[in-house]
Amino acid sequence: MLDLVAGDRVFGDPKVGGVQISVRMSNRFGRGDGPASSVLGARFARFLVRMQDLEFVGTISAMQMLREKTGSVGLGGNGQFSRLSMLDELAEAHDAPWHGALLEDYELGLHILLAGYQNRFVFRAEVEQEAVESLRRLIAQRTRWAQGGMQCSRRYLTPILQSRHLSTAGALEAAYFLIAPWTQLFGVLYWPLLYAVFAVKAWNFPGGPAAFAQSFWFLGVVTVVTGVGPFALWGPLYRRVVDPGMSRLRSVLLGLEYAAYLTYTYPTTVRAFGRMLSGRTGWAKTRRNAEPLVAGPVALDV
Repeated sequence: MLDLVAGDRVFGDPKVGGVQISVRMSNRFGRGDGPASSVLGARFARFLVRMQDLEFVGTISAMQMLREKTGSVGLGGNGQFSRLSMLDELAEAHDAPWHGALLEDYELGLHILLAGYQNRFVFRAEVEQEAVESLRRLIAQRTRWAQGGMQCSRRYLTPILQSRHLSTAGALEAAYFLIAPWTQLFGVLYWPLLYAVFAVKAWNFPGGPAAFAQSFWFLGVVTVVTGVGPFALWGPLYRRVVDPGMSRLRSVLLGLEYAAYLTYTYPTTVRAFGRMLSGRTGWAKTRRNAEPLVAGPVALDV
């Protein structure tokens, strides 16, 4: 890891201010020992762990590889490195390198880019972190991430689009990422309403739902291809890159499971928006699986 991070194209380049490496789930080979396993069941706990591993080594890593091309690599969570002299510059200009967003690492990465430095992503080096095995804690964690993205969009969307240090592609990619929580909020209303309209149309269709399905079968195909397909592809890609011993059938099923898993964005986006409206900005560190639930204001602020 240190050899790769200190390489010529990474911190060997004085223009590089931050580095992010890939992340894997340390408990991906077992069910875990936390209380969530006994509450939700071992199979569901393993499902959550596998989905998080796919998410980080798959879609998030792919996104970072794209950002390598656009010059907009972001920092996030574990496995990040920052140049101390660059942090000192940010502190001198802004009183501190960090500015209080719930997505504080990504916010730091934005400041690095806006200051004229570059971020790098190193896929070949990885750090392991523990995947949560509780749906409740997953929702709490991702609500914080979604709210942090909303905070950053309000603060940095205009500076990003106006920055002379970011390319057009980099500015558009960063803007897309910051706008995503708001478009997901729109989707929370749009997709259920659309499916409800289809259901009513099918129920009142001459000949009933069967005749409706026979006449408009292509709508189902389009829905599957556009709504499930782009996410289901990550199962076979996960098999190819990190788990070649997995059967092809299992990888296809894994992709379908991943498409279902990503529906967590619906409740987390709504909760994040509600927290924004109520002015709640409290931050609670995600509890480890083996740690008991401790009463108190920090533990409750999820």
